[in-house]
Amino acid sequence: MNFLYSSYRLDYKNPECNFLNINLDEDTRLFVDAYAMSRSSNQYMLSGHKTLRIFMSETLLGLKDYIQDQASINSLWEPKCFAEPKGTGIGLAKNGHKGRGSHDVKCQQIITALRHSKAVETGDLEDLEELLLVVEGIGSDTISDITINIAKKHFIEYTQEKCRKLNIPMVVTKEKIRYFCSVDKKWKSDTFELPHLDVGVNKTSSYLIFIPNEILEKNMAYGCNYFYTNIATPIYVDQVLRAGSSFIYSLKDGSKRVNKREMRKEDKYKGGKKRMDGFISDNPKSLKEYRESVADKRYKRNQDKKNPKKDDS
Repeated sequence: MNFLYSSYRLDYKNPECNFLNINLDEDTRLFVDAYAMSRSSNQYMLSGHKTLRIFMSETLLGLKDYIQDQASINSLWEPKCFAEPKGTGIGLAKNGHKGRGSHDVKCQQIITALRHSKAVETGDLEDLEELLLVVEGIGSDTISDITINIAKKHFIEYTQEKCRKLNIPMVVTKEKIRYFCSVDKKWKSDTFELPHLDVGVNKTSSYLIFIPNEILEKNMAYGCNYFYTNIATPIYVDQVLRAGSSFIYSLKDGSKRVNKREMRKEDKYKGGKKRMDGFISDNPKSLKEYRESVADKRYKRNQDKKNPKKDDS
């Protein structure tokens, strides 16, 4: 296998080498976590997350005016702007690298889902990563691709800085690269100086975009199942206890407990993105609670795995 670091003779012990050592032959199963970007100390990642929030804000504004003006939302979720991002070396491509368009983001599907979202209607969603909780068809790979495409210029600027510090050669890309401009609030394209290497099974020359290790995850901080288990289920349990449902049982000390397995057999207590969408609409504080408790813990756990504490003894 061929890797980025060996191609440029980089020392992984160098503190500046804190980005993915791209496998040049095939994609690595990792994803960009937008929540982790918001917790980063890197200026480019923080700026990237601000751009994500601006994009989401524009999306929500476009949805409000959808009946009168469909062009606004359609120009934001333009399919050509959400092609599989090239050069990052991450994702689920089994043969070679991404960028062939076989798994491009289904923009109209997302617009339709958001138009019918109760959480969007009540104004509760504001962060891109929250789409993982309520939109069917959006998983880790898709939200990662969306994140990279929108914040691509910030990733490019990060890459350029690393190349200058590590003396990695760059050349101007032959093709224009699309990115979302947070100032003008629209998509733009331009050529950029980036490093180039041969990638994939066919060894095709491609530009590379570096991704900081700190924002790459196998399991993201946001997930519908985690939201259901940690936020929705405790509220459902309280509702069941107050209602005196049949799946309540008593302990020897007289305290009441809920048989969660039986509870989840009832349709109104089941999980799934459509139900969580309705749950968020009915419980507007639940998103903040998830972000400040569950997502925070998952993020810290992921970071601890990457940076195990050394034993001082």
